[in-house]
Amino acid sequence: MGSSEFIMIGAALLVLFGGKQLPELLRNIAKIINNFKRMTNQLKREAGLDMFDDIMNPPRHQRPPMPPPPPPSLDKKLEDGPNMNTDKEEQS
Repeated sequence: MGSSEFIMIGAALLVLFGGKQLPELLRNIAKIINNFKRMTNQLKREAGLDMFDDIMNPPRHQRPPMPPPPPPSLDKKLEDGPNMNTDKEEQS
């Protein structure tokens, strides 16, 4: 729905119910929707189906775990060559 459609619906509601009854009507509709959501969530909890909500809709504030760092490359070890430093060379 576009913004022009919302404006047309709002204008129609304003004409049908008037400026005094429209806020009360919208308040009652919001209460009905909230009660419906509350009742469905309660039924899900009682039936044990609320665990599926966590799986299907994870919380947005949690970040996924970071992947482990990649293993060291074998090419880097071959480029460095064998470690020829010994304790004797370091002393002299």
